[in-house]
This record gives sequence, structure tokens and C-alpha cells, in this order.
Amino acid sequence: MSSISANGSTETISISEVVSGTITYRINNGSETTISSWPVTIRNTDLSATLKVLFQTSITLTSTNHYFIVSATNAGPIQFGSESLESNGSKQSITIDGVALYEGVFQNGTSGASGYNNISIYNLIVSAINGAYLTTGGGWIAQSYFGKDAINNYIINCSSDGEIAAFGGGIVGLYAAYKNTATSTSLRVIGCNSTGIINSSAGGIVGARCGLGSGGSCIVEQCWSTGVISSFAGGIVGQYAAQSSGSVTISKCYSSGGPAVGNSSAGGICGSFAGFQSGVVSVEKSYSTGNIMQDGGGIYGGYAGDTSGTTTASNCYSAGTITTSGTGIFGSNKETGIATNCYSANGSWSNSTANTNLTGVPSGGQIGDTWSPAGTNQPYELVDFGATPYELLVIINNRLVQSTAETVEQGSRSKEALSADASGNTFSILDIKGGDSNSYRTFSINGQTGAITTRSTTTFGTYTIYLRSVGSYYITTFVLGVVPPTVRQSGSSAETCCVSSIDERGLAYEQIVDYKIGNRLLLEVSQNSKTKFDGYSQYVKYKMAQGSRKY
Repeated sequence: MSSISANGSTETISISEVVSGTITYRINNGSETTISSWPVTIRNTDLSATLKVLFQTSITLTSTNHYFIVSATNAGPIQFGSESLESNGSKQSITIDGVALYEGVFQNGTSGASGYNNISIYNLIVSAINGAYLTTGGGWIAQSYFGKDAINNYIINCSSDGEIAAFGGGIVGLYAAYKNTATSTSLRVIGCNSTGIINSSAGGIVGARCGLGSGGSCIVEQCWSTGVISSFAGGIVGQYAAQSSGSVTISKCYSSGGPAVGNSSAGGICGSFAGFQSGVVSVEKSYSTGNIMQDGGGIYGGYAGDTSGTTTASNCYSAGTITTSGTGIFGSNKETGIATNCYSANGSWSNSTANTNLTGVPSGGQIGDTWSPAGTNQPYELVDFGATPYELLVIINNRLVQSTAETVEQGSRSKEALSADASGNTFSILDIKGGDSNSYRTFSINGQTGAITTRSTTTFGTYTIYLRSVGSYYITTFVLGVVPPTVRQSGSSAETCCVSSIDERGLAYEQIVDYKIGNRLLLEVSQNSKTKFDGYSQYVKYKMAQGSRKY
């Protein structure tokens, strides 16, 4: 085992794999030091400032003891990963190569020791290759007992693709936010997803027994899974959620992987025995699309609320075909459970029936407050879902950044999405609100880049444009201001200048280099110029208007 200590107020730890198989760290701009002994303990010597541990390159871990341990005794908060994405819009990657019975990348608490407060994990993806597999109860991002007896812990915008072992979780393992001896616990998981098979009693995002104990609290928001759901498991949280008077709250989540043939009591969102022994589980604005097998349920698995528990579902739906005695919302043998404004489509979705049962639905051709149409008689999707694809900075104050804003001149276009070239996503406009409704038809979007174009006939004003990114299924907003073109003097007559608005990120561009990478223009930065061009042709017009013959 090795240990790294740093002062959060003045120092940052950087982790890299400069040479294959050799992982190093450095503090600020110091020398690279090879990590020769695992696991690695990270300690912040400053009580008041957050210590950032940043992954400067992708890294590969090849042993069961290759993980990081939080050490926060008489120390300050720690943040693993950056608030910002990589320059191409991707997350930094950690690969688990061929490791059997892996526990997870980050440890913050164990069966015999409490975890620590104020630990955050941001913008990381864990990939499992060459037969890598979790130990029972493990989690690909965070190990079991993560946040035990601790508060203010966050995991945001992380993902995994490995198979999820029994009782484990795609993001966090067994006993997450377990309240044992402390007054309370709190763990919040936001904007995370998994794609691996979900084995018995496991959860697609958080493992079994999350939020265990009176005062235990686990909140899961805007998360999703696509893996097949096995017996007693849940698409989002595993079996026995909120056991023994604990609390689990799930909002704006979904699963698309159906329960496996022959499964028992699985749930599209929560595994079986949710709220067991006086626990409280609440699910709102969530759904599942997989078929429901043998005593399972579209939202809750079997035995919901068993032994005086409380389970509720509000504004939720299940779209899959029901082959069980469950209702599509709750599985069989429910002891307690209340469904409000919920819809079970049983394999035959109807927009009109959905609108009768759900709230925040589309109306009059406009997107709803909660739900967005996906086509005629097709299951709805969630509005305001996922991080905006237009910004590198996607986490602020432990919340996802879901909207972007820009002001452009009439007849010009907006910035492009960051990851358009690499992702292959297709962008589309779902709805426009605000501004002048007569101008809605004058907006168009480049499906590959995400750039929004206005026309010379677009009325000035502020428009909220709802966008869908196909492939990632993010529905976010672009608040676009449209203003008159800039007018400047040229000789004795005034003319409309072709220069668009200043870039909102505060960068000042001097000139365009006259070649492209993909569909992106390269821009040189200058501190004494605050002009941004929407394209090379616009730059040419600008230079010609200045009297240049070079272009």
C-alpha cells in the first residue's frame, strides 16, 4: 500500500499512465512518481478546501488491489475526476483488464470501518475487458459500503460497461450509504449509467441494501441501465432498498433491459423487498421498457413494502408486456405500495391513455414539463435529462449542467456541440418556446454538429430550444438569444457586419486558421480581440470588408 497526501487549498494530484502498465502521480507541476504499491490511499491535509485528484490520461488496472482508498481522518474533502469533460466531450476512462473478483475503483468505508464525508467522483467511465468481473456486492466505480456513516457524498456523470455481480451495482456496490453508528448518511448518484448484465439481487446503478438503517439516505437521479435484469434485481437499485427504516429516493431514472427469462420478482427500477422492515422508498418520474416476467414489476419487484415498509410510485410508467400477476408498476406479493398518476402499457402504448394517467405530458404539440413524445403511440422520454453536450464544464456545485445559452445575430448560427464529430450522435429540435412563435419555423439544426441556424427573418428575442441527442438520449435546452446584426461605419455609409456575438465562455479570438479538423474551425486566441466568427466564409467577408485582398 502507498499513500499520497496533498494540501487541497494549494495542490492538485494528477494521475497518469504515461507508459503502458506504469501509473504515476504528481502534485502540481512536480516530478512524476511511479505508483509501485497498491492500493493507494489519498489524504487531503487541508480541512477547508477540496483536494482534486485528476486523471490526466486513461489508466488500466490489472490486479484486485489496484484501487484508491479515501483517507479523511482529520482531513478535508476529496474530489476524484474533473468537473469538466475532455476537450472532445468524452469522459476520462479507467479500464479493468482481466481482473476476477474486482471490488471497485474507489473505497470509502468497509464492513468494519466508517467512510468519510464530502467525497465526490465525477465524469469517469469504467470499462471491463478480458473477463474482468466484480466480486459479489462490488461496484465498478465505488466499492461496497461506500459512504457508510458519512454525509455529502456524490457520484456524478459516471458510467460502466461490465457485468454486475450478485448484490453489486453498476456504479456503487452493496450497502451504499449504510447508517450504522452515525446520526445520518447521505449519498447522491446523479446522471450515471451502466450497460452490463444485472445479476441476482443487484442494481444497475446502486447495489442491494442501499440506504440501510434509520437515518440512511440514498438519492438516485437521472440514471439509467440497459442490462438484462435477473432474479430479485432492479434496473436502478438492488434488493432490499432502504432496509431497516432507511430511505431511498429515485427520480427521473429508467431501465431498458427486460428481466431475464425465468427470473423471479425483479423490478424495472427497484429490486424485490424494497422498503423491507419499515424502510421508505419513493420513485417518481421514472420508467422501464423491458417485458415483465414471473412476479416482477415495471417499477418495483416483488414483495414491495414487506414488513411495514412504505413504497410509492408517482408519475411513472412501464411499457413492457406483463407475463406475471403483477400490475406493471408493482410486482407480486406487495404488502404496501401506492401508485399515483402511473401508467402500465402492457406492451401496447397509447399516447392518449398515457396523457390521461401521467402528469407533465405533451400538450397542444408542445413538449411537457416531464415527458417528451418519441413518436405516435411510442413510449415517452424524460425532459431535461442528461448533461448538455455543448459545454465542457458539466458539473457545478454537485449538479449536472443541463442547459447552455448563447446570443447570436439574426441570420447567423450558434456554437456546435463538443462531441459531435466523435460520437456520431444526431441532434434534433423537439420544441421551441418563448420569443416569437411565428419565428419557430425559421430555426434549423445541423444534425451532426448541433449548430442552430437562424434566418434573416427570425424575430429578435430569447428562445428556449429543446434538443434531443440521438444515441446518448439526452434531452437538454439551448437558451438562444437573437439580436440585430452589428452595424458599423465603413467610409461614409453604414453596413451590416458579418461578425457574430462574443463567445460565452469568455475566449477572445483573433483570427481563423484557414483549415479545419472535421467540421470544426481552429481559432487562434488573442487577449486583445473579442470577435468570434461562425465560419470561415464569415471571416473572409469580414476581412474583405476591412479592405484586405489576401482573402
